[in-house]
Amino acid sequence: MAGFVHEDINVDELRKIHALIEQHAGRQVDVAATCGLGRRPSPEQAWDAMDKTVELLTEPVAQEART
Repeated sequence: MAGFVHEDINVDELRKIHALIEQHAGRQVDVAATCGLGRRPSPEQAWDAMDKTVELLTEPVAQEART
């Protein structure tokens, strides 16, 4: 489990982080928000993190990024 999805990071940067984590782990990892959604000061931030997670996971990390 890799908790790296954050409302202040754009999806392109999240893709790079995801690829880097999987490269270092040597395998696919599950994706989660940082610090839990319930700790966000506003519901909009939680929704933003969830929306970014969906967008991130609908376009998988390129295979070459994993090697």
